Amino acid sequence: KTLKRQLYHLPGGHRKVINTRSVTVVEEIIQQLCQELNIRSAAEQQEFCLCYILESEDKIKMLANDEYVMDVCTELEHNQKQYFLLLKRTVWIHPLRLDNARYIDAMFFQIVPDYIEGLIIAPKNGKISADILDDIARLGAYLHLADTERSERVTA
Repeated sequence: KTLKRQLYHLPGGHRKVINTRSVTVVEEIIQQLCQELNIRSAAEQQEFCLCYILESEDKIKMLANDEYVMDVCTELEHNQKQYFLLLKRTVWIHPLRLDNARYIDAMFFQIVPDYIEGLIIAPKNGKISADILDDIARLGAYLHLADTERSERVTA
């Protein structure tokens, strides 16, 4: 089989089916998924990686840009592994943008677990501006409110 309609995931629950050929490499998939997020700059696209997640083993593996996607999928399927492919931002050089709802969702849902675990890293000088501190506090308040509202709906 030289073509497969492969499902790819973005943080936040968004999904995209891409026709993936036997010669399709990871970098091509990253480019297509980044287009969905309105990321046109090749430099910014390099801040992303494609990885597979094995939930049953609590394992995540980043794929090299030159790996053949179908080879990875075939090996996982041959070993009877339940997996999904996820686009993930691994480097944060370009600033966050507010020009695309899907991009905002994906970045938000990727950042939230790190934020909740206290893994947000301060700048090299160790100082955070008052504006950024306000943004961090506001995000915490929104997350708390959202969690409270969700809990109330579940128990009601």
